[in-house]
Parts: sequence; structure tokens; C-alpha cells
Amino acid sequence: MSGLGLALTEAGKIDEALIYFDEALNHRPGYPDARINRAGALLLKGSLKEGFEDFESRWDRSNAPPKILISDLPSWEGQKLAGQAILVWDEQGLGDLIQFSRYLLCLVDAGADVTLLCRKNMHQLLRTLPKSVRFVEALDSNESFAFQSALMSLPRGFQTRLETVPAPIPYLRPEPSLVAKWAGRIGTGGFRIGVGWQGNKLINLQRSIPFPCFAPLAAIEGVRLISLMKDQAAIEAEMPAGGRFTIESLGNDFDAGPDSFVDCAAAMESLDLVVTSDTAIAHLAGALGRPVFLTLKRVPDWRWLMLREDCPWYPSMRLFRQAEKGDWESVFMRIASSIAADVTEKAGQFTSAPRAMMELAIPAAVGELIDKITILEIKESHIGEAAKLENIRRELTLLRTLKSECGLGGARLAELQAELKSMNGMLWNIENALRGHEAGEDFGAAFVSLARQVYKTNDRRAALKKKINLLFSSVIIEERSYSIAS
Repeated sequence: MSGLGLALTEAGKIDEALIYFDEALNHRPGYPDARINRAGALLLKGSLKEGFEDFESRWDRSNAPPKILISDLPSWEGQKLAGQAILVWDEQGLGDLIQFSRYLLCLVDAGADVTLLCRKNMHQLLRTLPKSVRFVEALDSNESFAFQSALMSLPRGFQTRLETVPAPIPYLRPEPSLVAKWAGRIGTGGFRIGVGWQGNKLINLQRSIPFPCFAPLAAIEGVRLISLMKDQAAIEAEMPAGGRFTIESLGNDFDAGPDSFVDCAAAMESLDLVVTSDTAIAHLAGALGRPVFLTLKRVPDWRWLMLREDCPWYPSMRLFRQAEKGDWESVFMRIASSIAADVTEKAGQFTSAPRAMMELAIPAAVGELIDKITILEIKESHIGEAAKLENIRRELTLLRTLKSECGLGGARLAELQAELKSMNGMLWNIENALRGHEAGEDFGAAFVSLARQVYKTNDRRAALKKKINLLFSSVIIEERSYSIAS
């Protein structure tokens, strides 16, 4: 976005900025620099469909990066894909690749045979996508495709709006062997917060965080700060009121291999929270469904929108924005305030007031644990009330931690969990529809049909849970039996 666009949006005048860009385009139709600025303003405002249309001008603007692929293949712009092969090619940053890889799943769902041309160092992470996608780092001249698309053009092809952002969280998963490795390195003590404090050093995006800003987090009893940065080193920084605190290192072998983010993804499974200004780390945590707090400068990149504390792209993410340009201190004070209660509960610390709630550890089947996680994920994506959302996220964090500590993972579980989440999503929608009929006292054929879907879907759900129980030799195996078979 241009300096003019930044100044206007920083003053909260996105609509005024759009007027200027519209005038420029009326004067010079198709002018790519005006279109890309208008795209930024529209997307920041949340007008995704219109914004992604203008975003296509990114290849033609001044100082535009070169296209990764120059091809005569037809561009995919929403045509039918059933039985067709499509080549998608990577562009821009690693965070963009993580964020928009979700659209590869949409292509598969549309019946396409999908190939992604992207950086080799991201193949291992992206292979955890729950559907069949082929990854290549170079093209075979003998291959043929019906369509091509740049990765970040896919939202335009799917006519994405705020309410239709695909968020099948999690859509990436850590490797179980690496989860076990980094769980052992991190340990179980304290409230473990993974931190990132800067993005690409070669790009000045004004999101580098001075170490003392983390002091309010370190000051909370029981908190451990653990670096998620690629270049690992233990950091010691000063507290404003005196004293020092440490940001722990995970060692020089952390994400030091040829595959990017695989260690970072695995380490996140053993963390209670991620707090970062580095958006690549935030994208990864969000795609994994891990709790993440992203710190944002006064005028953020378009994908984080304006004013909102939640993120439609990642239901497990909370956004903490600068109230004034350059003021990171107040951002971290708000973060510290938000997590203090959770830290107190997890660490077993008590305030002067008696504890009002208690936590029970009860035996349960493995399938029941996975089922509960999927239900909470669905609730997290549908419920907007802050107090309820806080309770949901607390329980979800505890159950995900238990899943990680028990070493429950692998491709087969990922498939069964995705199916189980789909079943629970169907039940959510059915119940909403039933309540609508109840409110209207409409108990006709449609109501009966929905009621029948409840027990039929629950039967399929029970079968999936049993498969999970058998997969992991669960001590507890849930059984169902009825006098009349369905």
C-alpha cells in the first residue's frame, strides 16, 4: 500500500482512501499501482471479493517481483475442476504459502488433481495436508495440465468473502517423532510460551520487538519464555524495574535441517501459547490450531483487517494491536493481563480468593478425547462471546496438551480426526436447524428428517471413535447397543 494509503488508513479513513484510489482509476483506468493500493484498502476493510479482484494487479505494479512461472496454460478463475489437473505455483513469503495452502484442499474437494510448484524446503511440512496434493520443485516438460493458478489467486477463483474463508483448522500437523523429540527438550514444567520477536531481517516491516517488552510476561510466576526463532540462542534481558529474565533456547539443531518449520511445528505441540510478531510463526501456529497471540503494528498487513481481536483465517488466534504507532509496551501489558489467569490455573497457584472451579482427571477412551477436541474446535469457530471463547480455548489447550503428551498422532489419526470433525460439524448444523423448527413449532416432515439424521450421524460418529480406540489399543472401548437396529 502506498504512503497515501497508509496515512489515510492509519487515521481510520479507509473509505476516504478508496475514494482517492477510485478517482485515480477513473482518471487512468487499469493503472496497476492504484489498483494494488485499492486492493490493500479493500482487503484491510474486509471486502475480500473485491479486494482479491484488484490484487491481481500485483504482477504489473511498479517494482513488482517477477512471476515464478511463465506459462501459456489457461488461468483458473473458477471453472469446473472435476477430473481436471491444475498446476498451482507458490509466490511471496513462507507465511503466505502456509496461509493459502488451505485452498489446495478446496481444489481437491472440487475434484481437481492438484500439483503445487513450491520451494523444496516446505514440502515436508505441506505433505501433512489432509488431502492428496503433489508437491514438486521443478516441472517435467512432458506433464500436462488443464489450468494454472498462482497460489494467492485461489481466493479470487473461489470468490472468497469474510464469511466463506475456508478454515478447516488444523490443516497442517506436526510429525509425531519430532513432537516427542521437542517435548523432551522443552519439558513439562511451568506455563510454556513460545516467542518470536522479528520477521525477515531483510525487510523493514516495523515489527521487531525489543526484548524488554517481554518482561511483563516473564514477570508472571510460572511462565517460561522459549525462543521459536530459527537462529537459536539463549537471551537475557533486563526488567524495567530491575532484575533480568531469560528467553530459553531450544538448541542449535532447532529447524537447522533442510526442511523449514518442521521442528517449530513439533515444538508448538508442547507449548501452552505462542506470542509472536513474526507472522510466519503466527501462520504456522494458526494452521496447526495452536493458541497464538499475534502482535500487530498500528496499521497491519491487509490479512489481519482493522480493529478486530479475532482472525477469520485462524480461529485459535488473537490479535493484539498497537494503539499508538511504535508502542509495543502497552501491547505486551495487555497480553500479560490476558494470560495471567490461565498461568495461575495451570501452575496451580492460588490468589487470596478461594478457587471457584476444580479440574478433574477422569479415565476416557482415546476416541472420546479426539471427539471432544473436534467439538471444541467447532465451538471455537462458531462462538464469538469473549467469556465463552476463553473457556473453550482453555479446555481445548488442556486436551491438545494431553493428546501431545500421550503421543497421539500420525497420518491415520489425522484422517479419522478430520472425518470425526466433519461428523460433529454436521451434528452442529442439524441441531441448529432442529432448534429453528422448534422455535417455529414446525414438527412436520423436515423436522422428522432432521431428527433421523441425528441418530444416523451419531452412529457413524461412534464407529469413527471406535476405529480410533482400536488404532491406539485404548484401554477403554465405548460400545453402543439398541434393542431396535437402525
